[in-house]
Amino acid sequence: MDHNQTTTSKTSNSYKRNKDIWFIHDDLAYRFLIHFELKEKPFGCRVRIFDDGDVAVMELIETFRSKKEKLPMVIFAKICCTRFGAWRLVDTLKELGIHIPVVLISAEPSRTDMNRIEREPLIMGLVPKDNDPEAVLSKIEDILSEDVD
Repeated sequence: MDHNQTTTSKTSNSYKRNKDIWFIHDDLAYRFLIHFELKEKPFGCRVRIFDDGDVAVMELIETFRSKKEKLPMVIFAKICCTRFGAWRLVDTLKELGIHIPVVLISAEPSRTDMNRIEREPLIMGLVPKDNDPEAVLSKIEDILSEDVD
């Protein structure tokens, strides 16, 4: 799987958003598992999977500036990616004025992470990084059901 994979499931600012969901995670096995599970679910959204936040942020900036494409509705990001983790992503989004909710992925968030999660308006939640994608799938279902309401 390359660093920038797109999966299509079977079936506030002035920028438009689509139902794209982006995942940023540096663990190849985890990315493969998410890719496989989401391909099997009828969420009706496109999923982009990145191996680190640097490429994702470059694409976000280009999309934001060009206004040709819509921004993703949510980004799932591992807190401690090797090169560009979730907190750098959140800080970059805030600097650019891009208001996209972020769901953090972490096996064991630190006390500092938990304190920041409580204060950070862009953070939409935290899912555990275990090799069972049910928490991620459940969070996506929650997000999509909120979007419909």
